[in-house]
Amino acid sequence: MNSAEGTLQAPNVADVGEQDYRIEMVELFKQGKITEARKLLCSQARPEEMEDIYRWMYDNIEIFGDTEDQQDEATLVIKQGIVDHSFVAEAEINLSATLIKLARICNGSN
Repeated sequence: MNSAEGTLQAPNVADVGEQDYRIEMVELFKQGKITEARKLLCSQARPEEMEDIYRWMYDNIEIFGDTEDQQDEATLVIKQGIVDHSFVAEAEINLSATLIKLARICNGSN
């Protein structure tokens, strides 16, 4: 919804809602501000929406890289996060770890 010609756009003022934190969270992770991003995630994401966040990340895969290789690697990381999600006792930790891996792809430090 906030993508134009393959580029993620900030939401319109009228679109401001509960999902805005996802864009901010990803940007913080990409900037290496992992503690801030994790705190934002903890304060905003409800436990029942953790799986939806993985889908949102996949639907917006271009956030995690400009190249096809980066996006392919991000897809694999997201897939593993979903698999691990069903085995962990604390979904928030698993999602945070997944986002750290995705931030490393964005920063070119796999």
